[in-house]
Amino acid sequence: MRKRSKSRYFLAFAGFILMLFGICSQDLSAVTDKTTFLAPNRNVLIIHLNSAEHGYQALFNDGLRNAFDRDPRYNYSFSVEYLEMNKIPHDVVFLDKTVELLAYKLKHSNWIPDIVVASGGVSDWLLKYKKELFGDLPIVACAPTKAGKSNIPIDQFTDHYLLPGNDSFADNYQLILDLLPKTKNIYVVLGNSYEEQNLMRMAQEGAVHFENRVNFIYTNRRSNADMLSTLRNAPPDSAVLYSRWTTDIEGESFISTRYLEFMASTINIPVFGTQQQYMDNGIVGGYLHDISLLGEDAGNMVRDLLDGVEPTIYTDSERYHRYVFDQRVLEEWDISFANLPDDSIILFAEENFWQEHWKLIVVVASIMILQSIFIFTLVRNIRRRIKAEAEIMLLNESLEETVEKRTLELRDANAQLAELNKTLDYTARIDALTGLYNRRHMDERLHEELEVFKRLDEEFSVMIVDIDDFKIVNDTHGHEVGDKVLKILAESLRINVREYDIVSRWGGEEFLLLLPGLNEADAYARAEKLRTRVQELACTNEEPILCVTVTIGVATIRKNESISQLINRADIALYQGKYSGKNRSVLAK
Repeated sequence: MRKRSKSRYFLAFAGFILMLFGICSQDLSAVTDKTTFLAPNRNVLIIHLNSAEHGYQALFNDGLRNAFDRDPRYNYSFSVEYLEMNKIPHDVVFLDKTVELLAYKLKHSNWIPDIVVASGGVSDWLLKYKKELFGDLPIVACAPTKAGKSNIPIDQFTDHYLLPGNDSFADNYQLILDLLPKTKNIYVVLGNSYEEQNLMRMAQEGAVHFENRVNFIYTNRRSNADMLSTLRNAPPDSAVLYSRWTTDIEGESFISTRYLEFMASTINIPVFGTQQQYMDNGIVGGYLHDISLLGEDAGNMVRDLLDGVEPTIYTDSERYHRYVFDQRVLEEWDISFANLPDDSIILFAEENFWQEHWKLIVVVASIMILQSIFIFTLVRNIRRRIKAEAEIMLLNESLEETVEKRTLELRDANAQLAELNKTLDYTARIDALTGLYNRRHMDERLHEELEVFKRLDEEFSVMIVDIDDFKIVNDTHGHEVGDKVLKILAESLRINVREYDIVSRWGGEEFLLLLPGLNEADAYARAEKLRTRVQELACTNEEPILCVTVTIGVATIRKNESISQLINRADIALYQGKYSGKNRSVLAK
């Protein structure tokens, strides 16, 4: 009977362990299935007309990869070309050099594409040089239906194309009025580039049916400063629909996604958008054109072509639009979730305790169950052997010795772990390139200083230091030289501040300085001193890269001001310095 009882407990314990192992190994088996055979390679050349900073390109690439990840038959290899036509759109020399460079790469590279995907649609030059660049390679092209400069039909360029449509203005006007029925003014943000002029006509056509309910204000004929001033002074019963801001009336160029975040943080009315890449940049949401869905369809079309199957031509523009919202911004503007369209997608929602920690809960519960089984078995065996006092005494002595030994081992292990954690915490707070504190450490110190200010009214100041024209250094001399400039500037900042001032690398070519106890006047004077020291760095023929200047935005903490508001004021001051000539310090208003 004893042997049978022990076997039952052992089998139950083993079965529980096997069940946990089976759950954990499901994902592993899926990965193993893909690696049991060597999949043939397929090379895909992706061509984007604009520069890599545009969020459009990243979303398209994500959708393309999602489609390929679902196909285990091939090992897909990507090469992405960013032609940056948006930077010099009408320069014939740049156009010719771009074509020559791409042709040279295709001719001499040991990486040969099997198929080409053009995300930006059909352009005159791509059609003109198609034979020279790609020969008979199959091409999958994506083109907008109304915006874009080419008047050449897409079916003259390739037989395999998708027509994703563009911003859906009328649907977004209706959405704004449904969610904010008291809205009297809608500011439509569009620049003055060729594409934006075409989009402006679409925006005005979509507004026809709403002009008796709301006043429309368009920004395409405004400068950047005028547009910002208009939005900042808009009445409270207003909303913004952000489509593009790439070129203002004065010809100044911007990156729409990056500019949106700055704009939304400086105005006091809700901002809606038309593009999926605008999410997490301050917009409420909208009826968004999701380019990742277009990327997935392009990937599916590539798979069909590689299999010798004639793919479907997608021309349904509504296919790529979805209602998407940011829960944080909805709550900020007190917009009811009940008024959202039925098929809405809510992003950045707060997870409940189970959703956030379910893996940890399962692990802890499993450990507790295993411990309970172990304790139950141990107690049962002790009760059976209660009569054997001699054996119990020997067992207790042995157990005490083992516990003492394990306790010493555990203490040593804990001491080593504490030392490692201390080292890891230090490493996690230091920027690897410059040796300065990183953003995480600076963020903690800023909040500590804010608490001191609240308790003792001891003011402090911050500076945002940005290298002027740093991109030119990288483009001209390479990123290795750019890294050297960052190190030299970091050392100059570090040695020219007080011992208890904090200097950190805030990101890219930006540095953030925390100066406890400095008022506005002293902080500005200190900023000018730092700027002058940087300007006075040695500039020789051997080291031309040291000829750099910086622009500094300075802000001093105010009553009832948060850290983010303080940094935002310093950032605005920095941009004012950039726009007014660079190489200067600007005190935040």
